[in-house]
Amino acid sequence: MFSQRVLLRGGVCCAIITVCACDFLDSPSGPEAVDLSQAALFDQGPFYYFRPSANANDARIMLDLDPTEIIVASRSRDDAIAAFVDAGVTVASTENISYAAADHRRVRLPTGTSTATVEAAVTTLREDSRISFAAHAYRAANGAKVALVNRLVVRFRDNIERAQIDAFIDSLGARVLRAAEPDSGRATWWLAYPAERDPLEVAAQVHNHPLVRWADPDRLVDRRMSSHIPSDSFYVNQYYLKNALTLNNVPVDVNVEPAWLAGVTGSEITVAIIGSGIDGSHPEVEDRRKSGVCQAGWDSAFVEPDFTGSAWTAWAQDCTHGTCTTKEYIDHETAVAGIIAAEHDGEGTVGIAPDVWLVSARIGLPGVFGLDATNAQVVDAINWAWHHCDADVISNSWGQPTPSTMIAIEIDSAAVAGRDGLGTLFVVSGGNSSARDSGVLAGNAFPASLEITLAVGAIDRWGGVANYSPYDVVPSCPGGWECISPLYYGKFGPDLVAPSGHFLYGDSQCTAYPADSAADVYTTDIAGQGSCDGDYMPGFSGTSATAPQAAAAAALLLSDNRDLTLAQLKGLLLDSADAWGAAAEFGAGKLNIGRALGITIPPITSLTIGGAAQVKPNDTCMWWASVSGGTAPFTYNWYRNGAWVASGSWVTLETGTASFTLGLEVEDSYEQTENTSRSITVTGSAQYCFQ
Repeated sequence: MFSQRVLLRGGVCCAIITVCACDFLDSPSGPEAVDLSQAALFDQGPFYYFRPSANANDARIMLDLDPTEIIVASRSRDDAIAAFVDAGVTVASTENISYAAADHRRVRLPTGTSTATVEAAVTTLREDSRISFAAHAYRAANGAKVALVNRLVVRFRDNIERAQIDAFIDSLGARVLRAAEPDSGRATWWLAYPAERDPLEVAAQVHNHPLVRWADPDRLVDRRMSSHIPSDSFYVNQYYLKNALTLNNVPVDVNVEPAWLAGVTGSEITVAIIGSGIDGSHPEVEDRRKSGVCQAGWDSAFVEPDFTGSAWTAWAQDCTHGTCTTKEYIDHETAVAGIIAAEHDGEGTVGIAPDVWLVSARIGLPGVFGLDATNAQVVDAINWAWHHCDADVISNSWGQPTPSTMIAIEIDSAAVAGRDGLGTLFVVSGGNSSARDSGVLAGNAFPASLEITLAVGAIDRWGGVANYSPYDVVPSCPGGWECISPLYYGKFGPDLVAPSGHFLYGDSQCTAYPADSAADVYTTDIAGQGSCDGDYMPGFSGTSATAPQAAAAAALLLSDNRDLTLAQLKGLLLDSADAWGAAAEFGAGKLNIGRALGITIPPITSLTIGGAAQVKPNDTCMWWASVSGGTAPFTYNWYRNGAWVASGSWVTLETGTASFTLGLEVEDSYEQTENTSRSITVTGSAQYCFQ
């Protein structure tokens, strides 16, 4: 909380400095014009000033305290850890936060740490000589993280004497990191905060001091928040993320671009992938491994009593060295991991939630019974994911033909107690149980049949139901595998659907299918020498490819709002789905991430060119753009007979002697484009444009 140490203008404007500075306030209304009482400054919570303004409220960026992290500066990591231990605070993990603040560390606290605990800890840390700086972590109203560093940037008013500045800094108890050098174009001072003071409080007080034009607390922000559409080379092949094909005027994709454009990328959310293990050396996912006790992953075949697992079997780190083979089947979950979290790095494929943390739980090697793990080992893997690794979402591209009590109970436990009682979402592929081309309709596999799970079916790139996708039916037939549904005792159809291709396996997954093919879920493969040549698989398919799309969507929703309960999270996904047809086939409909996040991108509805349609030869004329819809700011490009001539909302051209076509292309802030053109006739009978 902010203390009551407030620097007032007016009667106490000299209290903090040896030499009174009131004479140097150049505001015409004088120092008494601004009320800086405790109530006026801090009654609405922590903030920093955006820019000098006559209206202080309009100039404030309000912040919310983030109780999951504390930012500290110390000589070493050991000093920081020791200080937290002495303060009685449990530390989940630490990491250096930036080369730009090399001695600063982000200290993560266990999930569920109370705000009161964090506030008391920061107060104690500020009194510890081993800690030179301690600050709360904050989030802005749009969810963006704000990480303060030990640097206050101050712009003093003009004509202030150096002696007054020095006296001000000394009385403040600050330390000069860099003095202003006007001759070098550096008009600001960099100050280190007094170790015992709240940096936001100090910044606000200094900002409002009569010697100061403005003060801004330096901070780290994720500049990727001003996101854009990925330029990764295979993104154009990932039709399930952006598809030019529509059904009933709705694109057959999961509508994820609005999330990226709004800066929602899954930051700080943990997704566990249970299955056959992931290639941890793949460049698309190697940096997404969650650190700490869960970094090594879980392997049902190599698990010690203390819940540590084999490092390279769950995360097969040696794949690039030739020790992974397709027999180990890790290509399957490596493909899943790429759909969820492949980096947006300009190369390869992109993931739906590229900033999530991943943990990998391997439930056996391929064997007589498929993934050769017992139900008890599967239960251990699920428990490890939600209880030990705090997974927010668990993605499962596996199923089994018979139900299991112990697995069902463990999934229910995760739903009730996971995420500190908010509930961990268990996303499951519905299974590839139907064969519509042979007249066979079958329901969800287990555990997708459990009501508490989110079961995901499949549609093809044209929007039709996939041949293999589950169907909400209890068949009446004489026997055989197609009659297995009644064993599940639960829901038979999918909760929703997402795009995927024909069910493929083996070498058929490696074919670079043409755009008119139904088998083309482009994603990651074992790096170097997996099932396919190279690092990518162009033909992943089945409901194995749809479950990770929904899991990643859930991660985006949670990164936007960590307080969602399981029921709220699941409800958002279902209520926002695009209506797609019969519930027996499609459940609530097609996954729509943008709508689930409440992000609506207004389209550009019209674009016209204003100005004369007939002009005189060799005249100078102006034309201008009129745009309706879209989102400002806009980018304008003008073309004459197809050749670019200018940018801007208007253009002035020499008419010449020949008629021409004037073209205009507009792009809005969401990278939506619209084009139009006008035929301009050059004739001697026209009026001059400027008279």
